Amino acid sequence: MAKAFVCRCEDVTVHELDDAIARGYTDIESLKRYTGFGTGYCQGKACVALCARRLVEAGHSAALPFTPRPPFHPLRLAALAGLAAIAEEDARDERAREARAVAGCAASDEDEPVEAGPEASGE
Repeated sequence: MAKAFVCRCEDVTVHELDDAIARGYTDIESLKRYTGFGTGYCQGKACVALCARRLVEAGHSAALPFTPRPPFHPLRLAALAGLAAIAEEDARDERAREARAVAGCAASDEDEPVEAGPEASGE
């Protein structure tokens, strides 16, 4: 059976919406919070009407709209683009720390005298 999506941005299906309604999420806001519809790229412009219709068909009210929330702090794309360089630098630093730790363990092993057991002395 093919999936029928009500929210393409967040991949919310009709089945998931009906399941949420059956579980007691019977208003637009609680449906949005439970399923995630309306939180994607379109911010509900493409899916809120479909979800409201499904809610009304199930015998509930869709009179109150859900609460749209803009991003807390707007970001420039340039700020996000710099994250890749930071992640690469962090990974490089981590590899260097691991290499120093391994080298430190090898150096401390060379400094410790190794006692010969009975097999080495030929007894």
